[in-house]
Amino acid sequence: RSLTLPIEPASAQAAEVGRSNIAVTGEPWSLPSAAIVIDPYHLNRYSIADLRMDPRIVGIIHKATQGQTFEDPKYQSRHAEAIAAGYLWGAYHLGTRGHIKEQVEYFLHFAKLSSSELIALDLEERPDGMTLQEAVEFARLINKKTGRYPLIYGGKRILNQKLSANGVAILNKCKL
Repeated sequence: RSLTLPIEPASAQAAEVGRSNIAVTGEPWSLPSAAIVIDPYHLNRYSIADLRMDPRIVGIIHKATQGQTFEDPKYQSRHAEAIAAGYLWGAYHLGTRGHIKEQVEYFLHFAKLSSSELIALDLEERPDGMTLQEAVEFARLINKKTGRYPLIYGGKRILNQKLSANGVAILNKCKL
């Protein structure tokens, strides 16, 4: 059985969650033994029944918030459904420029993550996207409030650009 969802796996590393140590390059979701974690948001259509059609799907990292004002309208219901169905869960915040402390507070308040659920920061190449220094501050504040560092994900180009810069030692503590 196979299922084609309008959702791409969150990252190559996330595709390995809970499975054997597979060398992941290219399209890890195409490997029959790869565990898959998806990263939907409200415009992606899927159901738990859809996910069950592919036993490699083990978890979901769902968009929770963006900036200081956007809450994904599907987040809460999908969170409850995924946990009830036994999937691993995480939430991501799409970072925007400015007001980083407020973004952290907003994200944590809305996402309501347990200590076993993943925290992630989505860095996108967009005009209003979070700067490198803002991502550092976001990670520092998340750690201060939760004792954990967020997973950081985004496109290969933006991650290479952001993480190759000097002065980002704190981001070395974040999984990619």
